[in-house]
Amino acid sequence: MTNLLKSDALDDYATFEMKECLFNLGQMQMDVKNSAFFDVEIKDINEWKAKYRYLTSSYRKLDKEINKTINSEQINLITRRSIKQHKDFLDDEYKEWLGVLQKTVSEFRKNIGSHGSYSEKEKKRKEEKMNEK
Repeated sequence: MTNLLKSDALDDYATFEMKECLFNLGQMQMDVKNSAFFDVEIKDINEWKAKYRYLTSSYRKLDKEINKTINSEQINLITRRSIKQHKDFLDDEYKEWLGVLQKTVSEFRKNIGSHGSYSEKEKKRKEEKMNEK
C-alpha cells in the first residue's frame, strides 16, 4: 500500500514538473515572439555578434535545464518522452534560426566587400578625371 502511495506521489510530482516545464516553454515562446533579438535585419556586425552571444548562451542554459529535467529519476517515461519531443523541437528551431542568421551575416559581409570595392573604383575614376583636367 505504501509503494502505491509513493508511486502516486511520484506521478503527481512528475505531472507537476511537466506542467511547470510546459508553462516555462509557453512563457519562452511568448518571450521569443516579443523579443527584438530575433530580428534578422542587421545594420552592424557587432550588433549581430551581441545578439548571437545572448541567444546562444540563453539556449545553452535552457538546454541544460531541460536535460536535468529529462534525466531526473522522478519523471515517468511518458513525461520524459514528451519533454524530449519538446526539446527536439527547440533544437530544430534553434538550428534553423542559426542557419538563417549565418546566411544573413555572410550576405552582409559580401555586400560590404562589394560596396567597398565599388567605392574604391569610384575614387579611382574621380582621380583619373582630375588628372585628365
